[in-house]
Amino acid sequence: MCIRDRSKLVNVSQTAIARFDEPKQSWANTDDCGEWTCTGLWNTLIYDLDGSLTGQNGTLIPENKKAISSICEDLQNSNGYFCKGTSYGILMFESLDSDRLKRLITPINITAQNSLYSNDLNTYMDHTCLLYTSPSPRDS
Repeated sequence: MCIRDRSKLVNVSQTAIARFDEPKQSWANTDDCGEWTCTGLWNTLIYDLDGSLTGQNGTLIPENKKAISSICEDLQNSNGYFCKGTSYGILMFESLDSDRLKRLITPINITAQNSLYSNDLNTYMDHTCLLYTSPSPRDS
């Protein structure tokens, strides 16, 4: 999540404000995100609190078909959307168990009671250090 206000853009095209990348399929392995796609990149938020970044108050989100609503408009060449307002939020899961570095708690599905919203969540790719990703969940 990134929160922006009082941004000043000089000679920046509206199509160059943000670029959201896709998770790499090679990250779906035991050492990184488990045997499932890392969905962290699909669940990134950039809040523009005062409109100084985008021209109006809102949230930039990646092209996550499960999170896009009718208040969102396509951002050309960015692989993302601009959604009016800042009603999106971050929900974080963290294991406090002693084996938290060896066992995954994801994937997790979040579904609204009215079933109009559903999102499958997995971890971000761990870039803690250039030589280290994360311990395998199967290591003992």
